[in-house]
Amino acid sequence: VKESFTIVEKAELSVPLLMFVGGDVDIRAHVAMPALRQVNGGLAIRDNANVKIPLLEDVRGVVEINGNVELPTLTSVGRDLKIGVDNVELPQLVKVGGSLNVAYRAKLPYLFRIGKDLTISYAIGFTSLQYVGGRIHTWRSAELLAPRLSFVSGNPYPADVSTHCPGNLEIDASSAEQWK
Repeated sequence: VKESFTIVEKAELSVPLLMFVGGDVDIRAHVAMPALRQVNGGLAIRDNANVKIPLLEDVRGVVEINGNVELPTLTSVGRDLKIGVDNVELPQLVKVGGSLNVAYRAKLPYLFRIGKDLTISYAIGFTSLQYVGGRIHTWRSAELLAPRLSFVSGNPYPADVSTHCPGNLEIDASSAEQWK
């Protein structure tokens, strides 16, 4: 597919031979794309869609996850990654070129680099994260465990300024046992 396409609600679709999309993919239904490896635009999974894309490795645009998704081989997101549902697992993701916004719990065990801001709303562990190219935002009762984090470019901006001072980074590793 050279351009973008949308799969609408209440549809069930299997596209067994689609390997490449040149534009955006917007999914609002139950979809299987067993051969898709690359999306040059963005990927939006909306409205609690159920999506299986087992070979997808690279999305060059923005990825929005608001549904059930299986992306076991996704290694790179070129722009922002927005996770708006609970318990998303991206077991091979190593790089997000833009910002990462995680509204609930997620497992990203090999995430190494975030090009811009990191925003989290719950306790999350990034066991491999070393680089954040922007700010770190924490909301609600979020806790960040990032034992290998060595570079943050922007000033962290905690939501609760009464207990944290902008410009300081506080990483609480006291509950690290829960992440083992």
